[in-house]
Amino acid sequence: MSSSASLSSAPAPTPRASRQALGPWPASPAAFDALNPADRGFLLACGSLRTIADGEAIAARRGEEAALGFVLEGQLERAADPAQSGRTSLGAGMVLGLQDFLQVDGRIAGHDQAIARGGAAVLLVTHRELRGRCASAPAFAARLFEVLARTLATPAEARAAGDPELQELERELEELQHILHDAEVAALAHQGAVPEAEAQTVQAVFRRFVVQLHRSLGPDSRRSEAECEAIGRRVQRVVLPYLLLTETSERLYAKPRGYAGDSVSIEGIYANQAAGRGRLGPLLDACFLAEPAAQAVRNRRGLLAEEIRAVLARTPERPVQITTMACGPAREVFDVFAQLDDPSRLHVHLIDFDHEALEEVARRAAERGLSAQLSLHHANLIDLSLGRQQLDLPPQDLVYSIGLIDYFVDKLVVRLMSYGHRLLRPGAEMILGNFHPANENKALMDHVLDWRLIHRTEDDLDRMYLESAFGRPAIRFRFEQAGVNLFAFCRKAGEPASRGSEC
Repeated sequence: MSSSASLSSAPAPTPRASRQALGPWPASPAAFDALNPADRGFLLACGSLRTIADGEAIAARRGEEAALGFVLEGQLERAADPAQSGRTSLGAGMVLGLQDFLQVDGRIAGHDQAIARGGAAVLLVTHRELRGRCASAPAFAARLFEVLARTLATPAEARAAGDPELQELERELEELQHILHDAEVAALAHQGAVPEAEAQTVQAVFRRFVVQLHRSLGPDSRRSEAECEAIGRRVQRVVLPYLLLTETSERLYAKPRGYAGDSVSIEGIYANQAAGRGRLGPLLDACFLAEPAAQAVRNRRGLLAEEIRAVLARTPERPVQITTMACGPAREVFDVFAQLDDPSRLHVHLIDFDHEALEEVARRAAERGLSAQLSLHHANLIDLSLGRQQLDLPPQDLVYSIGLIDYFVDKLVVRLMSYGHRLLRPGAEMILGNFHPANENKALMDHVLDWRLIHRTEDDLDRMYLESAFGRPAIRFRFEQAGVNLFAFCRKAGEPASRGSEC
């Protein structure tokens, strides 16, 4: 019988066994040691134990629901499916359906299938039950994700043979797993806190891993896009469960408002206070917050505040009008007001499609007595750029966006530039920020966190300004201190309303 025939004729799931029938938790592999007796009791109570004969098929499902399959005994072999990544065989201590479980939108949930080789025992627990327990018991969630991380395969084992670059990536990944295990053990011996020496080692190893991942899968990689994606999926299977213990990376991956860089995520990066679940979560959060991409997010806040102050300095004779597109938390605006002797000199129009972000800005403005200086516009910038929606704004002295166009294709960026051009008074400037390909975190963002941004060069932004209503390239570029976020300035033709220079 062929593999495909075996899979299509997979036996129906056996009825749920009672906890008494299952007896105590089987002699489980070391990978499951992080689970305490209460955790195991929960899994036994809500799970279904499948005993599979040699040659029988099993899918990561219980009835109609997607499930995670904990392999307690025996050996499974995945079907010959090029869409699957990671190990083709799963022994005791491995998990069936892990990639499906980590897909928060459920796009492929329950598709992982395998065949028993010599018989196997698999405990199936539905995603619904596991996620419900994780939501109600954060400590259980931390232990579960630790188990998932320990059960994962080394990425691209077969492809690494004969490829020095991938061999180095494999070594760095193995070293990261080992050092995280050592840090966990050290924390258990120190009242749950990772000692400083071990924490510094973890941070150094994490940095080396990120750099090697960038070399192997970043913009300068010699590999095809398809090959990078395949290797990236394998790396994700190893690293993501660890990063899901953190507060920052978990939110970037989960995207509860539909996109990674929402106002809460950006506020968390601004705050730069590491947090997370379990003993490793806060430490790994600190690792991510120290990466160049996170530094760039913090740095760009100060850069835009400087540019707003420069416009105020060039326009002493009248109030200044500025617009921020996709304003998010708008911390740079509040930074400027905090140092402004006369708040009436500045009026800011804040546009965002995220009403929760605007509500947070409105609350902060009210607390600081600045509500009269801010106009909040709940609007979609795509609709505004395409003329499907209108805002009645006075001529603007500055229009800017910190982190928007990284999400837009070139044609839409050109339309956005033209919309900004219409808002500006003659001689005023538009500033657009974009991640640059020099970003060493691009591979981590793309392949592990699924935070995919369009990285662009100076030439890219020049070309788009030329295609827009500006009809000219950028007048200058500016990087924040980490060299990751590039800002392109362009000026509307005509005489400025007051004297200035292009600096």
